[in-house]
Amino acid sequence: MQTIVSRNANPLEAAVISVTQIHGGAAYNVIPETVRMAGTVRTFDQSLRELSHRRIRELAAGIASAFNATIDVEIRDIFSVLHNSTRPLQRKPQPSCSAHLLSIRLRRRRWRARSSRTCCKLYRAPMYGWVRRPV
Repeated sequence: MQTIVSRNANPLEAAVISVTQIHGGAAYNVIPETVRMAGTVRTFDQSLRELSHRRIRELAAGIASAFNATIDVEIRDIFSVLHNSTRPLQRKPQPSCSAHLLSIRLRRRRWRARSSRTCCKLYRAPMYGWVRRPV
């Protein structure tokens, strides 16, 4: 299955096929009658995802015919490709003073001593502790 990404996919597009589980039998000295494999297919492009699904089925059919066996392939598309909107945001992001709040919390006593000499005063806010506000 690793040849699907290396031989069929465009090298500039991201694709990952992982076999993450192999379950077969319970005894170490007996060849099991059935084996179950599970894994994931992750891509950013829907056409590459469909190519991966088709090639997995083709590889399974080829291996089954080579060994005179049967292989049932079940592919569930649980998480589809997410495409974000390309239009710009309708509102402008507001500047945040969270860095100031963090620095004030970390150095609260030092800021209280210096607050009268700066252009801001410290006020006690119920949820945030000490908050700097312009004078």
